[in-house]
Amino acid sequence: YFPDGDRPPAGPDGGPEAHESLMILNVCARPATIDIDLYWTDRPPVLGIRVVVPGERVRGLRVPWHDDSADAGRAAVPVREQYALRVRSDIPVICQYGRLEAVPAFALYTTMGFTR
Repeated sequence: YFPDGDRPPAGPDGGPEAHESLMILNVCARPATIDIDLYWTDRPPVLGIRVVVPGERVRGLRVPWHDDSADAGRAAVPVREQYALRVRSDIPVICQYGRLEAVPAFALYTTMGFTR
């Protein structure tokens, strides 16, 4: 679980791109099937955004979700709209969430997820 989603604005021209990302590490030999759920302050959740992380690989998912996902349209995250993530996997994986802010100054924030 990652309760502090808040997509930052783009940032200054020519500088690093402000973004949020979810990093998923799969140390198992077989692929991990991941379901991501988005929770909002003012509307129903978006459930079951499916991604696959190949065996013994890491996958970084940028917010907003890249267009290579069939779920990109229904899982769009507006700038500065608060949300939370739940990550479910069919095998154990390690997840880390990060945010790079560019306005008014550069700041990097990362956190490990809460498991239950």
